[in-house]
Amino acid sequence: MLIRFFFAIFLSAMNFSPLMATENQMISGWFPFEPYMYIERSHDVERLTGLDIRMAEEVLKKAGYNAKFDLVPWKNFLADIKSGKRQIAPFATKTADREEWAYFTNPYRWEENVLYVRYGTELDFKSIPDLLNIIKKNNLKIGVMDGFIYADSRINDFIMDPNNAQQVVRVKFDKDNLSNLVNEKIDGFFTDRLAGATMVWRSGDRTLVEERVLGIHTPIHFIMSKKSTTPEMVSAINESLKKMRHNGEHSRVMREYVLPVLLMQTIDRPWFFWVEILAIISFVISGVIIAERENLNLLSAFGLSIVPSFGGGLIRDVIVNRSPVGVLVTPRYIFTVGIVFIVAITMINFYDFLKNKCQLKKINKIIPSDKIIKRIVDVFDALGTSAFTVIGVLVGVMSQANPLWVWGPLFAVMTGVGGSTIRNALVGYRALGNEVTYAEIPLITGFFLSLYLHSQTELINPTEILWVVIATIVVGFFLHVIVYFYKIPALKIHFFNTK
Repeated sequence: MLIRFFFAIFLSAMNFSPLMATENQMISGWFPFEPYMYIERSHDVERLTGLDIRMAEEVLKKAGYNAKFDLVPWKNFLADIKSGKRQIAPFATKTADREEWAYFTNPYRWEENVLYVRYGTELDFKSIPDLLNIIKKNNLKIGVMDGFIYADSRINDFIMDPNNAQQVVRVKFDKDNLSNLVNEKIDGFFTDRLAGATMVWRSGDRTLVEERVLGIHTPIHFIMSKKSTTPEMVSAINESLKKMRHNGEHSRVMREYVLPVLLMQTIDRPWFFWVEILAIISFVISGVIIAERENLNLLSAFGLSIVPSFGGGLIRDVIVNRSPVGVLVTPRYIFTVGIVFIVAITMINFYDFLKNKCQLKKINKIIPSDKIIKRIVDVFDALGTSAFTVIGVLVGVMSQANPLWVWGPLFAVMTGVGGSTIRNALVGYRALGNEVTYAEIPLITGFFLSLYLHSQTELINPTEILWVVIATIVVGFFLHVIVYFYKIPALKIHFFNTK
């Protein structure tokens, strides 16, 4: 009888709280929501990562706890927090209803909500009530992630209203909303702006859907179960967050997970691809011109054509131990170099054939002069160098080079002009930039881009980043053009030497 009594007490203690069983561990969870929570695959190795995962790991570690994550839909996640089965969850919006059964930490980031619709959808609204009226009037079907609380209470009220049940399509994961929208099962869906942009970019559906900015934001907290945690534990988490903000670790984590994704989305666009192609064309043509001037053989000419396109980036990638190096990620750039080189050599020999073999003396009147060709090449080079500046800063962000405002400009110079400098050194030319200002431009524009990105830690706007990147390219381009045409000299070691 006594044995049964103690056995019953033991079972009660085991079932009382998951937290009590393992005092230094808090059970959490995750669901696919990049860049906040996702599986990263590298060299056949998978690991759970993301902004919210990393933030949870760091704050719990500083508070003296380990975190355990397993896959769970958000609605079930919240139910487990309420029951005490799980102790802590990231990515939570504070509501009066949730405060009845959960604690909330201080906010650790902000969230902006947007509406995604099919590309070209006519949906003219000026406010949230205006949007909801249009949805009701036109009987539009709107997708939502089950259990998700959005940044505007009027949207949440619309979703919870039983009268709108036929218009609200609930899913476990946000990727199902995108699939439903593309397949015309719904007319739109609400989502987090960064997660939505990342999901659309990864899926390749950018030309099929578009976002509509709603202008609504909300703070995001860790939510903790009242059944299996205590106010003291919440205070410990808040103290960890305070320390992370104070020592700059919070900002570093934000930049580490958000900026690379946003910058990759920004440059993974057709217009940026063609800017890169124009840059490669200019580098190849200038290499061929130099090879012809120096009377080099065909293989040497190809070497001078390829070095400016990849040399600087290759050195940069070796320095930051990037794997794989950028030139090996896709063959399209080496193919571009090869095609442009073949075309250039063919045109040169065709010109020689018409002029020398066919005695067509008037050919010189048709072919642009060397001066005009050089100016065209210079313009392409200016555009490409400015685009490569952005790529250099991006690599600095992805390699977590800190402080970014120091390393970003250096990587911008390596990427923008490093290859051209190597090419000139190979043929014994004076270092590129001795005659006119050249390397200083990517250094300056790269510095200001890096400084801007370094300051982005809280409410990060993808559209704003896109325009800053475009502005960096445009400003760099015009500075190069001004330098080329007005022959602005580079700064010398002796500022006041008039000799």
